Amino acid sequence: MSQKIPIYIPTYISDAAYKPARVLPRLFFYNGMVECETWYLESGSFTESGVTIAQDAFPYFDNYSVVSGSFPTAGSNSLLFNNEAASYGEIPTGSLYTNYWETYVSLLYNPKTRLLNCSAIIPLADYTKMELNDIVNFRGNYYHLRAINDYSLKTGECQLQLLGPIIADSFDAAIANTPVTNPCCTPTLNSVIQSGGSINLSFTLGTGGTCSNCVATTIQTSTDNINWSGNNTAGCTSPRTLSVPSVPTYYRIITNCDGSTTSDPSNSILFTP
Repeated sequence: MSQKIPIYIPTYISDAAYKPARVLPRLFFYNGMVECETWYLESGSFTESGVTIAQDAFPYFDNYSVVSGSFPTAGSNSLLFNNEAASYGEIPTGSLYTNYWETYVSLLYNPKTRLLNCSAIIPLADYTKMELNDIVNFRGNYYHLRAINDYSLKTGECQLQLLGPIIADSFDAAIANTPVTNPCCTPTLNSVIQSGGSINLSFTLGTGGTCSNCVATTIQTSTDNINWSGNNTAGCTSPRTLSVPSVPTYYRIITNCDGSTTSDPSNSILFTP
């Protein structure tokens, strides 16, 4: 990073007077280690001397994921139903509500749609695969499946509650919001071999009909195979050459595709100098 930033520590308050709030367990995205202003870990007590260790990075947890780089962007995933101001980076455009509930709620209150109760016979093999909010065809129209009640394992008879019919623009939006496989395919790190004062990282790019073109690869390092940093970006040709580390180090590689998307990290390999 070009500059070091202050440490971000989430704070939870219960009212305008900044009284502390009781916070139940919750989920965060872990976005790796981020460089920051120097802070210190101290040991010892009033009666025993200790040591002071300077730290220049901190583990970054947030409600928003990091797609690429160090901070959230408009395309990041969110764990909130109503996105708040971002501590770092940009506020994502999507949220839990827009990803999972917006289409359903808009249909629920759309004057052109209604709840429909009907009877059906569903084979057990199909029943075990059906999920609420699936789109089903009933008498030539498409509906969201809202409930399956009183299902008989013996005959397959049941009562359905459907929401719809789904109007054309909502149906198109539902298809557009269906998750797709990341077109930037995950690479494979094959070996990390020392050659003089350097190490060569041999890798294989992901291949297949849906894989996008590689424009760069990023090497990341870690000392514990958990916290990753030290992004080193260069071309797509294997092997990549780096200096020999001074301590045992894990390596992994990420593919950068079409200048806009990144793959999932590859497998990691431990190199011991």
